[in-house]
Amino acid sequence: PPRQEPLVAAAVPNELQDDIAQYDSIVEAVLANDPNLTQVVLDNKRQIGNNDGGEALWQALSLNNHVKVLSLQNSNITDDQMAALALALNENTSISNLYLQNNMFTSEGVEYLVVCLECNSTIQMVALEGNSTIDPRIIEELQGILQSRVGLANSVPNNVNKTKSVLERIRSKEPNLTELNLHGMGIGPNDTDAIMEALAGNVYLRKVDLSGNMIDDD
Repeated sequence: PPRQEPLVAAAVPNELQDDIAQYDSIVEAVLANDPNLTQVVLDNKRQIGNNDGGEALWQALSLNNHVKVLSLQNSNITDDQMAALALALNENTSISNLYLQNNMFTSEGVEYLVVCLECNSTIQMVALEGNSTIDPRIIEELQGILQSRVGLANSVPNNVNKTKSVLERIRSKEPNLTELNLHGMGIGPNDTDAIMEALAGNVYLRKVDLSGNMIDDD
């Protein structure tokens, strides 16, 4: 009889295995409400979660009161995941900065955030650059809400708050923050020296994208 080859399950790419392991570790720390974990960074991922759509993370964040920064840049976040995230943020009272650039959600996903902001007064900055399918009017509505609670309260424009947030992330020296996407964040020449100084003291960041900003090539 013809020889039958043994069935072998398709291997999970090492990169995806690493992403899942990192995700599980972060979810565990968020669930433990670890006071040392103030930033959750899951940038540049093929997917968020171990085939659960990030549900474990959203649930953990809804119970956490120490995480202040959530970064999910370039991680294929969908409208459904934005809906689940918005529900979690309705319960969370610590997260102030959201980095959601370059994902797959549409205007529908941003609408969930707008509704969330009616209940959540902690969020002060939301970065949405690179999501090209969003209606500019919805972005204006969201920015209007944020500026009413941040820009007017502090008498500073929104791009200044974004620069301050970027500096805080770099200076925090979070080991998981190895890449930082600052494309189109409105960073100007006056901000460059402060950012370069902060980067000089960070040994974890390996890649920083400053393209699309108002800075000199030098």
